[in-house]
Amino acid sequence: MTTDDGDFSRVKQFAALSGAFSPATALRSAGLQNLLPTAVSEIASRLSELCDIVRSDGTETWLLRRNERQWILNSLNKSDELTGAMDRRRSQPEFNHDAEDLEGALSGIQDFALGALEALANRLEQLTRLRAADLEPVERITTTLERLGELAPGYKLLPRFYGLLNREADEARRDTILTDRFQGRGDQIDDIVDWINAANPSPVPTKCLLIRGLPGIGKSALLEAACQRLRSQGMNLVVVRLDFDRPALDVLDPVGLTLELARQVAIQIPEHADDLKARRMAIASEQRIKGSRDARFEQQETQLSDLLQEALGGASATLLLVVDTLEILRGRGPSHPYQLFEWIDRLARSIPTNIRVIAAGRGEPLQEIPDRIGKNADLSGLRDGEVDQLLARSDISPDLWPAIRLQADGNPMMVRIIAEMAKENPSSLRDDAGTSALAFLNRWLFARVHDPNIRRMSEHGLFLREISAEAIATLWPKFADVPAPTRAEADQAYQELAEMTWLLNRTSDGQGLRMRPEFRRLLLPKYYTAFARTAPKCDRMAAAWFGNRTTAESDVDALYHGLQALRGRASPPVIKAETAYRLDEETISELPVNAQDLLRLARHERSESSRSAEGATDRFAVDLTLMMERGDWGEAFDVYRKIGNKNQLDPTSDLGRAARTFEWKTGRWASALRSLRRQDRMIGPDIDWNRLPPIEALVYLEMRAEFGVKSFAMRVNNEPEFRSRVTETVVRSRRSDMTFGGLGLALNFTSAEAPQGRLLDINECWEDPKSPKTPAIGWERIQQLLLGAFAGADHPAAAARACAALTPYNEPLQDMPGEQSDQAAIPQFRALIENLRRLPLPVNGGIANLDPRSFERLNPLAILCDAGLLAEALGVIAFCGNRNINLMARGAEYWRKFAAGRRPTAPGSGNFRFKGWRWDLDATLWHRIEELENNVDPIGASRQCLEAWLAFDKAIPARALLRSEPLTKKTGRVRATLQQKGGGAYAAARLLSPLKVPTALIPPLAILLGANVDF
Repeated sequence: MTTDDGDFSRVKQFAALSGAFSPATALRSAGLQNLLPTAVSEIASRLSELCDIVRSDGTETWLLRRNERQWILNSLNKSDELTGAMDRRRSQPEFNHDAEDLEGALSGIQDFALGALEALANRLEQLTRLRAADLEPVERITTTLERLGELAPGYKLLPRFYGLLNREADEARRDTILTDRFQGRGDQIDDIVDWINAANPSPVPTKCLLIRGLPGIGKSALLEAACQRLRSQGMNLVVVRLDFDRPALDVLDPVGLTLELARQVAIQIPEHADDLKARRMAIASEQRIKGSRDARFEQQETQLSDLLQEALGGASATLLLVVDTLEILRGRGPSHPYQLFEWIDRLARSIPTNIRVIAAGRGEPLQEIPDRIGKNADLSGLRDGEVDQLLARSDISPDLWPAIRLQADGNPMMVRIIAEMAKENPSSLRDDAGTSALAFLNRWLFARVHDPNIRRMSEHGLFLREISAEAIATLWPKFADVPAPTRAEADQAYQELAEMTWLLNRTSDGQGLRMRPEFRRLLLPKYYTAFARTAPKCDRMAAAWFGNRTTAESDVDALYHGLQALRGRASPPVIKAETAYRLDEETISELPVNAQDLLRLARHERSESSRSAEGATDRFAVDLTLMMERGDWGEAFDVYRKIGNKNQLDPTSDLGRAARTFEWKTGRWASALRSLRRQDRMIGPDIDWNRLPPIEALVYLEMRAEFGVKSFAMRVNNEPEFRSRVTETVVRSRRSDMTFGGLGLALNFTSAEAPQGRLLDINECWEDPKSPKTPAIGWERIQQLLLGAFAGADHPAAAARACAALTPYNEPLQDMPGEQSDQAAIPQFRALIENLRRLPLPVNGGIANLDPRSFERLNPLAILCDAGLLAEALGVIAFCGNRNINLMARGAEYWRKFAAGRRPTAPGSGNFRFKGWRWDLDATLWHRIEELENNVDPIGASRQCLEAWLAFDKAIPARALLRSEPLTKKTGRVRATLQQKGGGAYAAARLLSPLKVPTALIPPLAILLGANVDF
């Protein structure tokens, strides 16, 4: 039977306003106890699909997934039902601390009041270190605000609490790194000092000193020691560490990287701390989406860079960027190191101070971008003399030093390990170089652990993700097929192992032991090689054992060993997303590739398979879609370029649709349109797009509307069921800028849909065309870029440009040519801007007010967008015959007309008529002609205008474009009509407008044609 949606809605509301909850309580709280068992079972089943299962303290609870929670709560808020739902939840069972926190955060009260949150953040940011009592509320606040998203008033402060957690993790790491890990390396420290002191021949492209080495060789410690020496020598050095084992540091959020840099600079240059902090807080309070290509975020980076320049320049400081754990960054995606250095390049262009970069990582972390390596510093093992210097500081007999040198093979970590072993049992050392680290460890354990059965079991048992006395008593015997020890024997063995603090750490809850990370990196590969046949079986047993446990980490331990068991013939484990996210990158790297693929799929990350494979595999479609949904366009491009012959893809297949979606999102519109038309020929235009992934469904609608806005608008207006499906898709999808393009206009033209966002701003702007209400955000962009270019915001020409600055057509242009660098996108843009800077006609596109530093630092695309000139730029560049540009130019021009005051004749119609303007000239065209007419030399000014707009490519002279056959035919027709019927510039403009002449050229051509003079 089918349950009532109202019953299910009440259960979802309970879940959305709870932390982890009992499913039985949720069903009772919704008043479903009187339903038939089959109906209750159906509701529970539907709810389980929206939740992750949480096992804790022997019980199983459910936790509503974040996106579902936010969708439910936002829907309640929009319908003014949220307050009532919160009142009901307060009276229901299990209104525990989690539920109280959710209510407090939604209401902005108590601990979650903005004032309280700001006060807490301010207090903790002043402390050099946080105590456990300080960390507890930070972690609680962070978890709650993450669950609720921007509906919580305090959500805008979430970055500050992220920063506190990250800072504490960083400080703890810095405290231990030198005392625990650094050995010798005087020559390498000299290399680092020389690199920093060397003259920087060119700020971009940035190059780095790359320090590489095997696990335990001392890379991170070397960096820290070098920085200490530089400071002790009195160098005016500001050191910023970007350690990518911190999840909050992400190259998909370049503004976040700049904020972190500013935070660390402020600490070291306190006289500028207040200004930097104020700007950081203002930027951090604005919602950012990782991977967003909104040019507004580039403006934010620039504003913060101005303050950084002032701080660093005033201190005459060298900025040293220490980029650590590059292998983890590359583990997130092969394109991420590239994106990091692109961010550093932007920083170098913005801050004219000496910037030096030192990077550290294992393996080949920069193999995709070797040109970014200025100098290599490969760390080999310690020399014998350095090992002896280290051992001299211990109480180990010099007689044992040769044996230690041979066993350690120059690895600082192994020197420390073997020295610890030798202190307790010197006889465990043998003078036999070549013994593997794993064999040496086993030999030492044989001497240290008394029970022979325990020694035998430990061959496998030590590599458990978590070791406990109970595991030794009940699980370890299964590994070695030996009699189980008594509980007393297991406890004794556990205590003996716990004393090996150099090898094993206690877990966070203090109830277990775990091998230290540096040992796992060194020994785990050797273990799986030595026990290739038996290790997978042991992992299967461990997964089952942990799966029946109820400790805080047992579900993670069970998943880890279930994935390791895939080295054999085990079946893949069930992976819950919440559990998958609890495995860090270093732990993931321990898994076999097929297991990593399964885990990354559950985490919505790119698989290992598509990183290494050339030629499409079954996983490519999934990975490409996942990368697009994450906004990781560098990784998406890397998947796309490996697909092979894209023209041969089946447009109805998963990979064909994913490739078409990528092509649309990145400006390859000609390919996307060909694919869509091939699909129409194969299966027709009407498909059930709701079954597609959200990003593909939205792109399908965007394309349909873009290439047929009038018919799409008519259908939305006349078919309620179609309109409902379209609206649902738009609302549920992660909106892109292009949602406000043809699709937004189509919805805006219907009688049933109220305009939203920028479309609403533009509608309101032109309610009274003679006194427009200029959109504040558009006017702010114009003013920041071109201060004083227009007399005031109330002038129609200024209003039209401010509306045009809201164009959505910048989005697909960001990565259009296929290069990962947005600086390479449409090279004609920069030349065009150079010309317009010399054009003294602001209404006609002159941008003489553009600040020279903005011209040097900002992406040319951002400049044209914020100046409200993107449609005009695309229109003239389309002369070069680029099919992609031509398609985008058409849409951008249609949108520009709407932004300049033109409207359809009636809801559902795409035929424009004027609203307050003469004939068919919109506000922009009208006032551009007026500006040229009022010039002291209209003919000369018009020719100058044509030259500025058309001289964007040295290979194609402006005069050649003016005399091109398509344009000559159109202007010839207009000239003949004017000679026959008469008329001046405005009449010429009316005739040119429907002929698809680029908008920027219409006013100057109209002046020249109206005067009947040559171009």
